[in-house]
Amino acid sequence: MNKSEYFLTYGTIPTGDTMINVRALAISLAVLWGSAMMLMGWTASYGWGEEIVTIIGSVYIGYHPGFFGGIVGGIWGALDGAIGGFVFGWLYNWLAKKF
Repeated sequence: MNKSEYFLTYGTIPTGDTMINVRALAISLAVLWGSAMMLMGWTASYGWGEEIVTIIGSVYIGYHPGFFGGIVGGIWGALDGAIGGFVFGWLYNWLAKKF
């Protein structure tokens, strides 16, 4: 596929120096991981996945099966996802510049 066909198909031409939007990645992972932790805490109150919530609760203070535990886990998960997304995006961009 030549450059003009690629442009017509995808709307962009690859330049070799693709960078990740670090802020968008951090926000996306914060929402994704925070909502996953919250839903997992809520479903654990019905008996599904209690063990994993208990294990993660040993790291996320206040996270336990139940409604309020799910809210606390969602906040911790959002914070953890945002930091992880920022670090991953920054590291990717740094390595992309080097190589």
